[in-house]
Parts: sequence; C-alpha cells; structure tokens
Amino acid sequence: MVLSSVKDPSWEPPEAPSSKSKTGLTTGGGGDQGASTPPAPVHMPMPLQHAMEQKVQKAALPEGDRALPQAGLLFFSYRGQSKGIYSVELIYSGPAGKATLSLHP
Repeated sequence: MVLSSVKDPSWEPPEAPSSKSKTGLTTGGGGDQGASTPPAPVHMPMPLQHAMEQKVQKAALPEGDRALPQAGLLFFSYRGQSKGIYSVELIYSGPAGKATLSLHP
C-alpha cells in the first residue's frame, strides 16, 4: 500500500510530447481525437521500483514484540486529506509498560 505513494526525488518522468494545436474547423467524424484523451500514465522503471521497495522495507519498523527498543517508520492507512489531521498519538501498551506519544502531523 505504501509503495503506490512513494516518490523518488532523483527520478523524473520523461516529458510528454507537445501537442500541435490545430486552428480551423474539422469536418467529418475523425476530428482531433488526441486532444480529448488524457496522456498515458508514466511508471517508474522496475529496477527503480524494486530499489524503492527495499528502502521502504528497511526503514519500516518490524512488526511484533521486541526485547530492545528499535527505530523505524510507522505506516498507517488514512483516506482523508492531510490538512484534516490535527493531532496524532502513538499509544503503546506492552511488556515494557504503557506510554502515549504525541506526534506532529
């Protein structure tokens, strides 16, 4: 789920070819069909997608209980707009006790 929104700042999609505008009227059924269709989506090359997947998996906090503290990123699903998040709290309850952390959105 996370990989669909991950972006690599060093990769830029190829530029779309500039469309030539036609002036005047078209007759018949053909018309200018290219103007009404959106451009095809551009995807990252597979080796770059695989590298991004490896980076996300390495940075993510592993699931399950751990004997010692560990650092990592937490991912969660949120279907609203980011401007609708006013506060985020991480609530921990486990063998080490209970804790609540206020996070900045």
